[in-house]
Amino acid sequence: MKKIFSNLLLQYTIISLLITILIASVMSIMTINITENLILKMHSNFYSNYVASIKTNYNELLSIFSEEKENLNLHPAEHFSEDLLMIPTIRNISIYSLEGKVLWQVFPESNAFSGDRQLLRDAISRDFSYSLDYSGKYNRLNIFLPVMGDSKAVGVIKIEEDLEQTHLSLQKSRQIITLIIVTGGAAFYILLFYLFLRSYLSHSAAFKKLESSQRITIHSMSLLSELRDNETGAHILRTSAYCRILAERLSRENQFRKYLTPEYIDDFVQSAPLHDIGKVGVPDNILLKPGKLTEEEFTVIRKHPVMGAEVLKKASSTVEIQTFFKIGIQVVLHHHENWNGSGYPDGLSGELIPLSARIMALADVYDALRTERPYKKAFSHQRAINIIKDDAGKKFDPEIVRAFLDSEKEFLEISNEIID
Repeated sequence: MKKIFSNLLLQYTIISLLITILIASVMSIMTINITENLILKMHSNFYSNYVASIKTNYNELLSIFSEEKENLNLHPAEHFSEDLLMIPTIRNISIYSLEGKVLWQVFPESNAFSGDRQLLRDAISRDFSYSLDYSGKYNRLNIFLPVMGDSKAVGVIKIEEDLEQTHLSLQKSRQIITLIIVTGGAAFYILLFYLFLRSYLSHSAAFKKLESSQRITIHSMSLLSELRDNETGAHILRTSAYCRILAERLSRENQFRKYLTPEYIDDFVQSAPLHDIGKVGVPDNILLKPGKLTEEEFTVIRKHPVMGAEVLKKASSTVEIQTFFKIGIQVVLHHHENWNGSGYPDGLSGELIPLSARIMALADVYDALRTERPYKKAFSHQRAINIIKDDAGKKFDPEIVRAFLDSEKEFLEISNEIID
């Protein structure tokens, strides 16, 4: 449970941070583009309105397109351009015919249009009042304005403006917009993270209490059966430790890796102590009998897996979190099933036996062999190994026996410990 919450916090931190950065970046780019386009449009609108508002020199301007002038520098367009040239950012003014021929320039550069002809065609078209050609690299804004005569375009005016100051303003605008959005995004992320962290800590504390109560409940329930069987809590701890060793060893194998996740193993090991809870319903004269059981007595004791499963089913119906109860029911009901189908209570065989029960079966038998019981002495570690090896494919899953043999030194260390 702790790992789940830890992973959840890490995932939320990474994902929410990436989403916040993405949203802030998109908003920043969009806002900067909108602002830049607005500034450029304001520039072009200014010149468009200026040309449209000319009264005195407009007829003279139209005459340019009907007269052939040898000396372009003495062209009457000088009258038209006088006011425009008073604007300090103007670099050049050119007038073109519909064919793209230069009719007049303040600073003559060429006899034909040298830029993008599509911009010239756009300006001539009735669908465009102006056309922009902005290059941030050269800090230049080219504005193309159609000259209208008798409701149709007769030529184009190209105004070249130096945008060094405007470009600096655009850079400042970008920086300010980026700073505002980054600051806002950071504040928004911190607020979301604070709310999530507060909720996380609250739920984490609640789950810690639940886990603690759960462990105490499981330990208390399992002790009932162990104390009836003249055992101590040491058997519970040992078998749980054996189960963890086997489960973690098997989790490295491809066939078990997807099933035996760390979360599943934790729930399995936590529920393992309940495996003999059903012994509570077995009479003392049978449970504590030092000699061999009769057929009738053995029939009674074979009922303890079913009785234990019924206890857990009733207990699980009263709680919301049932993962460990579900695994516990599998362990309690089927840990006496045999791989070859000769076990009880359902006579399941092979992989029809839940994996948790197959693991528990070996762990329980090993501990029973290694400890003294009313009807037998404790066996040596090597004798226990030999018995389990002989029962591979009969009583036990061969893969689990293989995992046991790979881990037998760890089993020996645990079985030799004195657990108070």
